[in-house]
Amino acid sequence: SLKSAYTSLVGQANKIHIKRLWYIMLEQFLMKYGWAGTGMIMISIPILTSQRQSSGESGVSERTEYYTTAKNLLTSGADAMERLMTAYKEVVELAGYTSRVHNMFNVFNDCANSKYQRGVVRECHEIELSNGVPV
Repeated sequence: SLKSAYTSLVGQANKIHIKRLWYIMLEQFLMKYGWAGTGMIMISIPILTSQRQSSGESGVSERTEYYTTAKNLLTSGADAMERLMTAYKEVVELAGYTSRVHNMFNVFNDCANSKYQRGVVRECHEIELSNGVPV
């Protein structure tokens, strides 16, 4: 019946949204903290393990200044890369929507010209079919 088909559709949509939620959370966490943390380790190792002899406190202050500058550049770069990746994902999503709308307009034009013929569904695992039509 229509109500059971709608309930099945809602359940499927909920499953997809839950899976996407965890994927997006993991992706955002890795973009924001994972790569920034890795970068911080990479820039701190040469600074902290430097064997260069320097006179007094000036060597420590120079290394601290270098570390702080590198950290700020890394943080700014990580934020910029996160924004670029997010913008890329949004553009790809928009391209998918645009393609669907284009296909929809093609179907409308075909229907208006009496050219459209519906393709028969050959195989479906969730819905019972009889001659390519849901029962």
